[in-house]
Amino acid sequence: MTIEGVATDADGNRIQNAKVAVFLSDQSAGATGTVKWAETDSNGNFVIENHPDATGNTQSWHVAGEYTDGASNEFNAFSKPYVSASVNPVIPDSVVNRYNAGEESETDTQTIDPWNDLIGSMDLAAVGDASLNAGSVNGNDAVDLDGEGDGYDYATNLTETVNEPVSIIWAVNVRSLPRISMLWRDETGGGNQVYLDNRPGNNYYNLRIDGVDGTGGTLSTGDHIITLTVSSGNGALLRVDGADTTTVSASNVASGLAILDGGSQGAFYYDYTTTGRSVDGLAVETAIHDVELTGSDLTNEESRVESEAGMSVL
Repeated sequence: MTIEGVATDADGNRIQNAKVAVFLSDQSAGATGTVKWAETDSNGNFVIENHPDATGNTQSWHVAGEYTDGASNEFNAFSKPYVSASVNPVIPDSVVNRYNAGEESETDTQTIDPWNDLIGSMDLAAVGDASLNAGSVNGNDAVDLDGEGDGYDYATNLTETVNEPVSIIWAVNVRSLPRISMLWRDETGGGNQVYLDNRPGNNYYNLRIDGVDGTGGTLSTGDHIITLTVSSGNGALLRVDGADTTTVSASNVASGLAILDGGSQGAFYYDYTTTGRSVDGLAVETAIHDVELTGSDLTNEESRVESEAGMSVL
């Protein structure tokens, strides 16, 4: 849990080297709560990591601070509204693999290879020459996929198979819609795929789990949060921008079905069997969970990824 914000004086000027306190309860009223302090940087920004009272749910935070006026050496105290804080969305413990372009070390236009796993050790090996496009998605960095074979292969890097239940969430800006844009393909069993089908007469999302297909929705360019959940109890569900789009029934999802299998061939954003079936767009984040996300856990995680990408689609 990260709490971050900025301290300003009554005129809106940012205050450097101010001491800022963040706590849940109103200490002056005698309530209990842990106070954590931080010092602002030269731009008035402060960051507090791992506050013990943070739960990851919606909470109201009290923020206050103090600083010394350099001109008169006079002590000044301030509180809301001159100090503000916001809490970054919490990454759930169920995330086992995560990629976010803004947290890569590469600079603008530099080829990203590998795409580093920020949670575990499943780094994705680059195929083609996908590069960092700084600030390209609502001010956020993204991986630029040219639609001509750029993508990421996990078959040789995945050290253990990820079986059902599983959830995968992508934050991607679709730039154009060729005949087929392969978002994910894994040749385990009868084959698993999520792709955008824009062939003549088609204009929908295609979900395939163990060789069984479901189709639905309407394709469009622009920002999208695309979510896949798979379990033997509920089957497979594909959601686009918070709306259920297509399904594969539970009868076609065997218990323990391998969804991401390092022993097979698997990849994101391109089709390793056919040239030209890759995504033309900008990828901000991919998050893989070892659970089937449902209810508020699902919608909260979609909202977190949406926030990371600066999108407004849910």
